[in-house]
Amino acid sequence: MNLTRSTLYILCTITLIVFPLVALLIGWIFNIPEIIPQVTQETQWLEQIVYGTFYGVVSAAIGLYLVQAEYFKFFKGMINGLFKDIQLRWVDVFYFSFCAGFGEEILFRAGIQPLIGIWPAAILFILVHGYIRFKNMPSTIYGIFLIVISAGFGYLMIYVGLWSAIIAHMLYDVFMLSHIKLRINYTRLS
Repeated sequence: MNLTRSTLYILCTITLIVFPLVALLIGWIFNIPEIIPQVTQETQWLEQIVYGTFYGVVSAAIGLYLVQAEYFKFFKGMINGLFKDIQLRWVDVFYFSFCAGFGEEILFRAGIQPLIGIWPAAILFILVHGYIRFKNMPSTIYGIFLIVISAGFGYLMIYVGLWSAIIAHMLYDVFMLSHIKLRINYTRLS
């Protein structure tokens, strides 16, 4: 599948707008009253920023370490192949990361997690992203790693706040997309 920048912008904008609306709909249908207060709460900002930043950076560091391993060479090539025709700009990296962090965390942590729990929501989150592929064991193993990371986002939401999960997710994506951007640009220059 070849992605274009405009396709990614459309998908990310849908994630940014539609996913929170779906979370609100889920909250309304299943009477989950805390969705809007979680997004708009103004308490513990510093704590949420610190914990979210720490978890996002540490998770990304582990993720980057894993994708550098020889075992993940095919998987790394598959991910790089998705972006090979797009010259990612820094604004793209930050916009895509913000949309995913904000939209996906509101849907999965505030909308779905209260109904099915942290670990089922984490598993569903990674299944939707398509990392679990039993014909591609490196992808599946990385997917299992991401389930743990995703569950961590769930625990952040429960114990620190929704914004800490949003920040952690966004930073994880910033680091991973930056790695892809720099790797593809380096390959082009070689």
